[in-house]
Amino acid sequence: MSDPHTDVAEKVAEKVYERESIKLEGRLDAHAAKLRENQIETIDRAGLPADLVATEANVWKRLTAGRNRWPEIAAFDERVAELEQRQAAVADELRELRDRELAAPATDAERLAAWHLEAEKGPRPEPELPAVKERIEQRQADWEAFTRATQQVLDEKAGFVAKHRGRLVTEADDQTAEAHRRYLDLIDQAAEARQDLFLKRRAAVWARLYPSQESAFDVADTFAGGRAKPLKAMGVGALVAAERVLDALKADADWLREAATAEQRFAMEGRDPRQPPSTVWDQTDEGQQWQRDERQRALDRLSNPQ
Repeated sequence: MSDPHTDVAEKVAEKVYERESIKLEGRLDAHAAKLRENQIETIDRAGLPADLVATEANVWKRLTAGRNRWPEIAAFDERVAELEQRQAAVADELRELRDRELAAPATDAERLAAWHLEAEKGPRPEPELPAVKERIEQRQADWEAFTRATQQVLDEKAGFVAKHRGRLVTEADDQTAEAHRRYLDLIDQAAEARQDLFLKRRAAVWARLYPSQESAFDVADTFAGGRAKPLKAMGVGALVAAERVLDALKADADWLREAATAEQRFAMEGRDPRQPPSTVWDQTDEGQQWQRDERQRALDRLSNPQ
């Protein structure tokens, strides 16, 4: 006989998961649209031509893990940074040239008027506007060439990652596992150091008070002595045993080892986030198991809210 509380919890978890999945498409589209809007706005403000397809593709290809652990990839990023720095200098010059283009008709008219006032002495002043426009065309071509050059380097970077993905993933996974072990080791060391500190402080108090009655008492071993300020900083309003804090840190280490957004998990598992979960592999054993797993994960999220 099933537990009615469990049945209710499973139904709630299923609803939560379905709601999250339905919203996922909207979040993906909104995020991509916002990023595209920012890039296009920047180009438009500078008065530069926009290849919107290349602009959007370059946004994602520029991204590299926060700590780049591969010298080959760092080399690509350095080349891109150098090209973009030079392109930014061209963009600054273009803005100045456009200001001169706007002012050139009045400047040319004033110079010509001064020439006539001086009885046309000397050669007739050449208008500045054609030269400014020619320079704008040249620098415009340079700016677009930098865009293409950057695209080529980013394409090379993408090709390198695709070709060596297996090695990169293995190295990153190995480094993640090592960092996870180190984090857990440090937590264990912190637990030992804390216990050592607690016992030594107890001995120091005993030495001060022995043989009085007070020397026989032990302070309650709670995290930060139950003081409100550190507990509030953790978002906790009740006394917490130190062991639970250490256990929470270990749980944090386990989460970090597997951390990924819902969108990233869909992509790594080769699933379409726009496909409602209720229609994926609907009548197959694999589909049924997948849905049971997802409901269990939703239950876990309800039981252990972040």
